[in-house]
Amino acid sequence: MRTALDYLIFDYSEDEEGSATWDAMATVTADRWPALQAEVLQVLHWAEQQFPRQRGALDEGAAWDFDISLGDSTGRDLRAVVQGQPLALQHAALPATGTVTLTLTLTGRAAFADALLQAFDLE
Repeated sequence: MRTALDYLIFDYSEDEEGSATWDAMATVTADRWPALQAEVLQVLHWAEQQFPRQRGALDEGAAWDFDISLGDSTGRDLRAVVQGQPLALQHAALPATGTVTLTLTLTGRAAFADALLQAFDLE
């Protein structure tokens, strides 16, 4: 069963070695932040469950990796970090007004790419 994503809309690219990259950016107001955060963690939890202990640099043999950033509408970096078991997204305090923009980049080898496409409604 595929899971549709409401906030993350990924752009796909592939390098000459066949490694896949998905880049997504989402901007929300503070009241929508919990839903966006939950969606990001859903994707990362899925990756951890399907490819346990296989996250890292692809050029060092890992199956997948990710990069995340978070900023506010003034351009301030909110220092997003995903860590722990289960994974949790930690960051600096969100602004009371304005928006926050999250950028998520996923990279993976062919098996990860195929599984990600099957799990989520990515075209």
